Amino acid sequence: MRDFTDVSLNEQLSLAQTSSDPETLSQLAAHHLEVIRNAVAFNSNTPSEVLSRLAEDNNKWVRFAVASNPSTPSDSLTFLAKIENVRVRKNVANNRNTPPGLLLNLAGDRSRSVRLAVAANPSSPADALSQLAHDRKKPIPVAVAGNPSATTDILVGLTANKRRKVRIAVSGNTATPQDLLSQLANDDNWEVRGTIASNSNTPSNLLIHLAGDDNTLVRQSVAANLETPPSILVKLADDPREKVRIAVAGNPSTEPYVLDRLAFAGRKLIHVAVAGNPSTPSATLSWLIADPRIHIRMSIAGNPLITPALMTDLARDQSWQVRNEVARNPNATVSVLSALADDNSRSVRISVAENPATPALVLESLATDQSKGIRIAAAGNSNTSVDLLSKLIEDSDWEVRSSVARNPNVPPDLLSILALDDIKWVRKSVGENPSAPKEILAQLAADQRVHIRRAVAINPSAPKEILAQLAADQRIEIQIVVAANLNTPAASLEDLAKINNGLVRRNIAKNPNTPSTLFADLAEDPSKLVRRSVAYNSTTPSATLARLAADGRVEIRVAVAFNPATPPETLSALAEDKRKKIRTALAGNPNTPQEALDRLATDRRKAVLDAVAGNPNYQAAPKEALPADPGIAPDSPPQ
Repeated sequence: MRDFTDVSLNEQLSLAQTSSDPETLSQLAAHHLEVIRNAVAFNSNTPSEVLSRLAEDNNKWVRFAVASNPSTPSDSLTFLAKIENVRVRKNVANNRNTPPGLLLNLAGDRSRSVRLAVAANPSSPADALSQLAHDRKKPIPVAVAGNPSATTDILVGLTANKRRKVRIAVSGNTATPQDLLSQLANDDNWEVRGTIASNSNTPSNLLIHLAGDDNTLVRQSVAANLETPPSILVKLADDPREKVRIAVAGNPSTEPYVLDRLAFAGRKLIHVAVAGNPSTPSATLSWLIADPRIHIRMSIAGNPLITPALMTDLARDQSWQVRNEVARNPNATVSVLSALADDNSRSVRISVAENPATPALVLESLATDQSKGIRIAAAGNSNTSVDLLSKLIEDSDWEVRSSVARNPNVPPDLLSILALDDIKWVRKSVGENPSAPKEILAQLAADQRVHIRRAVAINPSAPKEILAQLAADQRIEIQIVVAANLNTPAASLEDLAKINNGLVRRNIAKNPNTPSTLFADLAEDPSKLVRRSVAYNSTTPSATLARLAADGRVEIRVAVAFNPATPPETLSALAEDKRKKIRTALAGNPNTPQEALDRLATDRRKAVLDAVAGNPNYQAAPKEALPADPGIAPDSPPQ
């Protein structure tokens, strides 16, 4: 079993998100912090037995993550589908591994968002999709119409739908049969026809038909479709509308001779499209290189398939903007980058120094450039060798040395040298580098300069013992950032909470690692900013949130109303508050109970009603069954 005592919280979080080791994930799944368990629940490498355990976690956000994980076993998904929380059921409905029978059950869910998720899920069975195709909520038939698993019978019924969005979705569905596409190709709505013109499965005969459409945007869609037959693209190249010809010029399926013709006869925007087309012949690009307009040559310089010969020619272009595009091209050849490394334009040389394709040898020559901006770029390039970095740490300009200190690949021995640099900004960059070893951070934590100690305090890799040392620092700017660091130990946060400074206490109130025992005191802080941070923190205990729900400041009660960790009974009590901001926050909180939402649904203010309607947990009751909420007028003044 691995010991996580000396592992920082950020490192634990990273392991929870990316690890594939079953034992590590099993240990982290039992972590006391929900953010760690939540990361494990989202990790697709998490073993099924661990996900089954997390499916019964007390925290709803952890269950939410399990429900969305493609590795979650079907029995756990079945269990989660029975949970009252709509977001959890929605994630189950979204999950492609959810069993067909369970998806069929969820197709009858009372929540619109759950049914919508089933309608869009490619794993949904035909029976579920057939049922949802007749759903009264408008977005749901649209989702069914776009589902690649929808059967022909379902799509036939949706093709006759009067709502254009449904027909548009059918037109864009790659599973729609050709006979239905043929029927929709004559639709009165141009958006339906345009969507068919963009569909990669539309047959050639329909694309030929749509190429003669009266609507310019439909023809433009045909011209941009990679499946459009070259013979049709030839005709569209003579279209009277420039938008259509531009689409032809940018289509990689366009025949080279057509691109030639457009290059010689077209206007500026057409030339730019031809210049960037990977199918444009080298001879055509060679002719376009002579174009006096810079944007044409810049487009050629950025072409991913430009030949080395053309790239060499453009590297000699009179315009520095064109040469700069070549210098930025990740496919630029070594010889071209070598030549541009000696360019008379500082901007071009900087682009070469920043290019991830620039080899170490070229970077070596740039590292001796008189311009510090170029040496700074070379020092930060991930291809810069350790040998070159060891030379650059002796550069006379501190900004170059600082760039080396920020390089993620700089080795510890060089960081140890830079940590002794006379310039505080260089040492600060070392202190900020997440790759800096613990020994170097400990050294910098004792630096006389407050900027350096503060940089260490901010570093997400700073270990607990160093943060504990910095928490005792007498400078308030150090204490403020230590209070915000996720790795700061609980004992240090308790000590910092005793400091009479609003910014320190506010950061403690925001920190998800703050001990629950501190929140009661922080909730009584005279600073509204501290109390508001407590009210927003998802780890604040229920009793503290209940107390803050009675705070005299409106913004504090709004924060409590927003907090998804606020217990339902507290949210229900807040529903008695007549303030619009509070009622709007309550209406949008997924944890607000149904009875409170029913009361909020009687509010006459649009912001509140819109928030209620958008709440995934809200189930509208018949209007006559809703009790009146007296005293709330559309424009009633704040109480």
